Amino acid sequence: GGMFGWVLMLGMARAADAAVELGELTVEASAEGAVAAAQAALAAGRFDESASLYRALAEAGGGWPARLAEAVSWYEVGNLNEARKAAEAAVALAPSEPAALNMLGLLYSDSGELPRGIELLEKAKAAARSQGRKATEARVAVNLALARVDQGNAIAAAAEAASALKLATEVGDAELIATAR
Repeated sequence: GGMFGWVLMLGMARAADAAVELGELTVEASAEGAVAAAQAALAAGRFDESASLYRALAEAGGGWPARLAEAVSWYEVGNLNEARKAAEAAVALAPSEPAALNMLGLLYSDSGELPRGIELLEKAKAAARSQGRKATEARVAVNLALARVDQGNAIAAAAEAASALKLATEVGDAELIATAR
């Protein structure tokens, strides 16, 4: 019982702490100022600004991390259409990158396209596991648990939540563990 309550509680905290992560952004030295500006805007919650800054960085060759940060920015603003376009671009650039697959899966799930969302999140979880990225796998498991709740599958949701908690504990992800207590 307790674990299912945790999943529902996480669902309410989802907007404030979408369980996503950003990649390392590698750019030419000349673009370092633009990266700093984009990161500052994102950190300050100026998401419209960070979305356009990351989009410009992506167009300048910033790769999947720039597209992913753009997607997260649009997601925070509530523009799921632009967020999905950016996340699709991130996945196209890095098809086995769990952070990008996670974001795209989250967006499909949030748009009510649960089967596709869950498929992408399962793919993200498998990729994170095969790459030995437990913290990433934990975050994906949180999103999978939420998608299973939305689907009305309490058993699967509880299993994913337990998986997320175990992984978060192993890597000492204090944020996820605190949410789970």
